[in-house]
Amino acid sequence: GGTGLEADTRFHAQLFDASGNPILSGIADQITALLAEHRGRLATPDHGALSLSQHRRILQAVESRNPNAAARQMRVHLQSIAELALELPR
Repeated sequence: GGTGLEADTRFHAQLFDASGNPILSGIADQITALLAEHRGRLATPDHGALSLSQHRRILQAVESRNPNAAARQMRVHLQSIAELALELPR
């Protein structure tokens, strides 16, 4: 159960933890809080479908133990979030 936003938050938290990167793990709460502030404006049907598709590709790369593919898919995901964030009204 739960909402798509809750699943998104869990996905990111698990990804941060799985990275083994103490810097990412240390700032995960800050990133999650920042995203939570803007999720209402980010949560459009189009964005939700795109984000889910990107999450699936990231997860496939992680499950395949392919760090290069995981990093590449993560960059694609972060770029799309950055582009979306730039479109938000201030």
